[in-house]
Amino acid sequence: MFVLLGSWTFDYQLVRTDVSISDTPSDSGAGIYAVQNHLNDFGASDNALKVTDRVGAPDMVQFPTVAAAVVIAYNLPGYPSTSKLVLTRPILSRIYLGDVRVN
Repeated sequence: MFVLLGSWTFDYQLVRTDVSISDTPSDSGAGIYAVQNHLNDFGASDNALKVTDRVGAPDMVQFPTVAAAVVIAYNLPGYPSTSKLVLTRPILSRIYLGDVRVN
């Protein structure tokens, strides 16, 4: 995410030379803290905001800026490597919800 935001910042400042933007890479918690405490005008986070995150900044808004691909990795001992594993949307949903367990 930092590389993408850095690229956007660079390109924006080529067009708007009157605007100064500094970006500092940090973890999501540090970015949320900085916005809550009015140290930054905006921040980026991989995590969804919790209700408690809004206490310091009730007007803070979160919106998606980037969609990323998710890769499913699996290790099923005994499952033939030559076989095709089919993970449908309903099955993946059940896996993410914790409804599917492998013993």
